Amino acid sequence: MKTKRLLSVLMLACLLPLSTLAEVWQDPVSKVNYTYYPGRNEASVSGSYYYGSAGSPNAQGNIKILSKIRVDGNDYIVTSIGQNAFFGCALTNVTIPNTVISIGSYSFLNCHYMTKVDIPNSVKSIGDNAFELCSRLSSINLPDGVTDIGSHAFNGCSGITSITIPNSVTTIGYGAFSGCGIYNVIVNVTNNHL
Repeated sequence: MKTKRLLSVLMLACLLPLSTLAEVWQDPVSKVNYTYYPGRNEASVSGSYYYGSAGSPNAQGNIKILSKIRVDGNDYIVTSIGQNAFFGCALTNVTIPNTVISIGSYSFLNCHYMTKVDIPNSVKSIGDNAFELCSRLSSINLPDGVTDIGSHAFNGCSGITSITIPNSVTTIGYGAFSGCGIYNVIVNVTNNHL
């Protein structure tokens, strides 16, 4: 009985369309890699599953993450930045489009040259260690849409001296701003969740 069920599941898996497999497309200008699934309309900045490697290892300088990519005549909306997407990359300035709703864990970890990142109001969550050790990061704007800031998200960002926590934030992880040069923190006092 179990053998027949297993065979049925395996046969069904073989019949699934290949379009469910992820594909990767690279922006020839910025060298940013995007992961998309044919048949769906969403994409993400490619992440890496291995600590210490980036999903877009050749991205450097000033980059603007695309709001959508077009592959084989199909549009894919970029909704997230994957885990380890730019780990250790030589980025200086990053502009994130208003289609992105999440920034993955470790996505910009060790981007030592990054001085500025523009985070749009569409972003709801910033993952653990997302900007950790970005020591030259001096300009960060937490938009009103952010609800979750992960543990150690900005740990070691010694260039950040002032930050405003918007009313929308309900969770700030452990050590989110430890090691920062923050002298001025503004918290919206109407937020009863902190």
